Amino acid sequence: MGLPCSVFHPRYMSVPSRPCECVGCQASYHPTISVNKRFVISYLNVQGKLFTKIGMETFQESAVQMLREFRALLQHSPVPLNANRFLQLLALNMFAIENTQPKDSLEAGYRSALQESALVLS
Repeated sequence: MGLPCSVFHPRYMSVPSRPCECVGCQASYHPTISVNKRFVISYLNVQGKLFTKIGMETFQESAVQMLREFRALLQHSPVPLNANRFLQLLALNMFAIENTQPKDSLEAGYRSALQESALVLS
């Protein structure tokens, strides 16, 4: 019948299991699903760059794009991210900041360029 609900659907925040039964779901939620999907993919891409340190030459452009998509996502009503998803994003941001902290810094308060990138992203 309809498209299966997914983690991007505001009502079903779980693994796809059945066709969507929401009234008007396909008409009203496709833009939200699309924006949410683009945001999640770009967010994970940026977090992956911070974690692996691979592709950092395009980090700034990727981060700016991800923040644009996040801003667009927040403009939808209702916001398709529940409190648990916001908590997950916050935890990943905190992990990125901690993971990029210089390990053998001699000066207290010193931040590497990588950690500065993680802070800007958060």
